[in-house]
Amino acid sequence: IIQYNDSIIKKCLDSSIDIILFTSRFVEKHFKAIFPNFANQTAVIPSPSPAANRFIAGLKEYKEMKSEGLIATVYDYRLLKYKQVFN
Repeated sequence: IIQYNDSIIKKCLDSSIDIILFTSRFVEKHFKAIFPNFANQTAVIPSPSPAANRFIAGLKEYKEMKSEGLIATVYDYRLLKYKQVFN
């Protein structure tokens, strides 16, 4: 069962919001399927859920960054990704 918060969606579609952030590709893809004419920028950031740690730890990019000493933990990876989106 999928339920939408129509009032928030209308605010997003009718406002001057620059970017909408999603915590999964699934949600972004679903949103774009429902609102194909939505022209604002979107971005996917790593999920803040602890359950995503296993997924993130398996990413090639994460493994490379960790082996190069750029990050030490999954938390560091998330922070880096959040900073990239917000800066």
